[in-house]
Amino acid sequence: MPAVGRLEAGGPLEGFFVIRTARFARIYRVIFALLGWLALLLVWYAAAAGREAGTPLIAAVAGTFRFFTMQTNLFVMIWLLVAIVYWHQEREHPLLRPVYKGAFTLYISVTFLVFAVLLAPLSNPQGVHIYTNAITHYVTPVAFIVDWFLFERKRSCPWRYALFWLLYPLMYFIFALIYGGRTGDYIYPFLNLPALGLNGLATWFAILFALFLVLGLFYIGVNRVVGVEEAL
Repeated sequence: MPAVGRLEAGGPLEGFFVIRTARFARIYRVIFALLGWLALLLVWYAAAAGREAGTPLIAAVAGTFRFFTMQTNLFVMIWLLVAIVYWHQEREHPLLRPVYKGAFTLYISVTFLVFAVLLAPLSNPQGVHIYTNAITHYVTPVAFIVDWFLFERKRSCPWRYALFWLLYPLMYFIFALIYGGRTGDYIYPFLNLPALGLNGLATWFAILFALFLVLGLFYIGVNRVVGVEEAL
């Protein structure tokens, strides 16, 4: 990765962001990676400690991954870890390509928006979950969105990426319905087929996928205006 990145001349936000160094990008990522990994570890510890008698440890921890929040936070944490390890390496790791960073930015953004708008009023975290809830639903999403705007190369994402980025949400939707059908736990109220019925589920499907598509197009559009000369 290059030593220095700057906004291209003439950009509308050039006056706000003059110079961003790769060193600052690395420090920024290390800080939020530590916070994020700690939150994930605490979630896994709480799941293991609170598991029912007879439930295997691995099953209790694996059960946390049914949540979209946990999956998207893990994506981001893995990306940050790779970015930190591959800092200043001549060969870039495939995971650091814009198509994946853009996808993870989109997914973690939806985690933030859906929780803040739909799920936060239903949530009442206690104890360690106050920390993990704040990190996984607010701090990590906002930090990674900022990372996208500050450190991603300008015009790195073509418009077709917005369609490719819909594959994972579709896979999660199918998984949630299968999981709910087998266990009775549909994970989120807007995926609860028995409670919503087919029409209600179809409505939520359309709303959520419109959100993914529109937000993905928004990020690509902004990336064509704001960005650095070389990704940091």
